[in-house]
Amino acid sequence: MAAGWVDRALSAMVYLGEPIVHPTLDFVATRLRSQWPRWIYRAASELGFKQVAAIFSRHAVDDLIEAMDRNGISHTVVCAIEPFFLSEPIASALAPHPDRFSFFCAIDPFHPDPAQRLAEIMAAFPVHGLKIHPTLTGLHPHDDRMFALLELARHNHLPVTIHTGTFPFDTGGWDDATLLEPALAAYPDVTIVLAHIGWDQYRKVIDLASRHPHVAVETSWQPARVIKMAVQALGADRVYFGSDFPLLRQEFALSHVRQALSDEEYEMVVSRNAMRLLGLGLVGQARTA
Repeated sequence: MAAGWVDRALSAMVYLGEPIVHPTLDFVATRLRSQWPRWIYRAASELGFKQVAAIFSRHAVDDLIEAMDRNGISHTVVCAIEPFFLSEPIASALAPHPDRFSFFCAIDPFHPDPAQRLAEIMAAFPVHGLKIHPTLTGLHPHDDRMFALLELARHNHLPVTIHTGTFPFDTGGWDDATLLEPALAAYPDVTIVLAHIGWDQYRKVIDLASRHPHVAVETSWQPARVIKMAVQALGADRVYFGSDFPLLRQEFALSHVRQALSDEEYEMVVSRNAMRLLGLGLVGQARTA
């Protein structure tokens, strides 16, 4: 009973405080890189996850489309993270808008038959890629299950996006992005996008990508200076725009990319790279998030 009351109270706080949550998160994500913000990040992990759950439960596809229209975004990639955010409900919600969304499904790495699970999802819905979140799902980067998921992506000709960055819960150090190197090296024929450019581990992630031509990075949670650093190191064709909506507003994410890049680089990062990866037609000035 007490736990339920606390959850309802926290949800109400998030609902009332959401107008300040997004700029606060943007400030923390893009400005504070020292040790003490990471300590606070981990110390507040339980409350933070309740806030994340409340924010996600409040935002539906219509909210995303409204945000996209407001920011001139024609097409967006949406990802599942199983077992926490299942693929089917997300894909079903996106299905009425096939021209607006591409879907990256997820497979619980501890599912007894990942190949069969992926086949079921792909038989029911269009799937454009695979999302892997090692730290949230408890998947060590050196675990055979990581290699099995990447093998499934290769077999099904799917690009992969992998979460990178320090995680709020203590993982014993295996959220270190450099631990991904063996898995990245084993699949040079799979396009792999490292999400958030590693957030606080951006130097490690840029260095990883610089050694593996099939590896790209995604810009959410990063300020202009890190996005510029990534483009200078990897080339604009290996950097993809992302916002991490609904945690961060697309307005903030676009502004950081705009500040960082030339007009030509900006068009590649927010549009042409993703259209090429997803096999979308380059129509007019349409932009892809």
